[in-house]
Amino acid sequence: MLQKLFGCSLITKLRSILLMEADFNSANKQIYGIRMLGNARRFNLMPEEVYSERNRMADDGTLTKVIAYDIIRQSRRPAGIASVDADNCYDRIAHAIASLVFQAFGVPSSAAECMLTTIQEMKFFLRTGFGDSSDFASSQFEIKTQGLCQGNFASPAGWAVVSICLINAHKKKGHGGHFLCPITKLTSHIAGVIYVDDTDLIHFRMDRYEDTIDSFFGLQEAIMSWGKLLLASGGALKPSKCFYHLISFKFKADGTWAYEDNVGNEEFQAVVPLADGSSAPIEHLGVDESTKTLGSMTCPSGCNKGALKYMTQKASNWKDMIQVGKLSRRHVWFMMEKQFWPRVSYGLCAVSASYEELSECLMKVYYQIHPQGGIRRSARRVIRQLGVGFYGVGCPHPAIECLIAQLNKLIMHYGNQSCLGLKMQNTVEQLVIELGMSSQPFQEDCGSCKLWVTHSWIKSVWEKASRLRIIIDIADIPVAPPRERDSWLMQEFVRLNYSGDDLRRLNRVRVHQEVLFLSDVMDARGRAIDRRSIPHSPANGRDLVNSIIP
Repeated sequence: MLQKLFGCSLITKLRSILLMEADFNSANKQIYGIRMLGNARRFNLMPEEVYSERNRMADDGTLTKVIAYDIIRQSRRPAGIASVDADNCYDRIAHAIASLVFQAFGVPSSAAECMLTTIQEMKFFLRTGFGDSSDFASSQFEIKTQGLCQGNFASPAGWAVVSICLINAHKKKGHGGHFLCPITKLTSHIAGVIYVDDTDLIHFRMDRYEDTIDSFFGLQEAIMSWGKLLLASGGALKPSKCFYHLISFKFKADGTWAYEDNVGNEEFQAVVPLADGSSAPIEHLGVDESTKTLGSMTCPSGCNKGALKYMTQKASNWKDMIQVGKLSRRHVWFMMEKQFWPRVSYGLCAVSASYEELSECLMKVYYQIHPQGGIRRSARRVIRQLGVGFYGVGCPHPAIECLIAQLNKLIMHYGNQSCLGLKMQNTVEQLVIELGMSSQPFQEDCGSCKLWVTHSWIKSVWEKASRLRIIIDIADIPVAPPRERDSWLMQEFVRLNYSGDDLRRLNRVRVHQEVLFLSDVMDARGRAIDRRSIPHSPANGRDLVNSIIP
């Protein structure tokens, strides 16, 4: 029994590890972990949703979830996301289903029978620090032991191929997130974000209109579909570890928007199916509540307080450990580089906090660490995150490290046809439309233009890069002025010295009218503004016409 959480020895928080005979386990690794998964990769059967696959990273899954939240927020469309956690996935795989799936992926029936029969007839002894038990537990005649066992080299591969079948059956019913890039019209359909048994199901439709009620029932159907597929494979959902967010928007009289409070609505209560045929309710969280998935804190509203607090807490825990231990100054700085920062910075690429928030989040912890490393606390705080080459202390700068991680992800995925690459393409095109200034949004002045752009991960990259004068040049998006001597409409408003609230209001109307260029509001001759595009107030309309037309 191994501890899942350091220092927690509760029996419900321990993980049971089975020690198998070495030759048997090695054969399982060759047959299932190498050959069977090799077939899945060779025939391109591994879904994009599985982030535990080779050459994929868990923080890519977190970033996909964060960008999905951004697209929902940028498009102002209702959606639902449910985190549904399986209960002991490796230990609940039904052998009948496992045998069929293994053979479908190229495993000989004799090899599947060999491993599964061994597990069914296995005798379980208990080994502790006091020795081995003399008694054992085994299968009964009527009920055979199921599952693939923790500690079996075939378990990760076995769960992966079972997950492939579950995902394909789930998507075949139409469940999942249907994303559509607004300019290039590229489409993507994903069931959610899956890492082993941690599953985040998404219900979102950009290909058709849905209201809040439609989104809730779509999410509920997706949860029931996934739960019943899991039951058919021998698994089950754990209601205590499941929750969901229902995201929708309301608009005020002045055109501004806000999230609707759906938590208090009793009609929106989702349930998960149980093995006995009944159902159990799961927790409904608000859009401002941060939750931990895949080791990172995320929030549908884009609030980063939970992520920054979690990062500060990890830093504070490490600080407490070195204060108790008796490390030399040299070892403190060595451990800060090799242990502290890898632990604290995990998932930093998915954080969309501002430069100022990131710059300040670890200042207090650094202040408490410095005496252990031989630095006086009275030293000016600005040198704490200054590089050693500039005669600073050299503590990692979270804002700069965050930008580096974000740019690495942007370079790695943008322009690819992968799940995360298409999400980045979508959110960038949303930014281009909402900004209305250029097809190269990262090269515009963030300080003046960010006022009318919705908060998102891609906007945080733009903000940090603009502050540090880093030029980001993306592949050309196929959008250009349709007429000669045409221009972007927002550029004309800036040229006419509109600023602040005026630009926000003008941009709000422009987006509603689906206008990008000056020619979009002109008549066919290009010499007068189309009357349908003139603001409601006649005086304002005439002033606008006179100022734009030379």
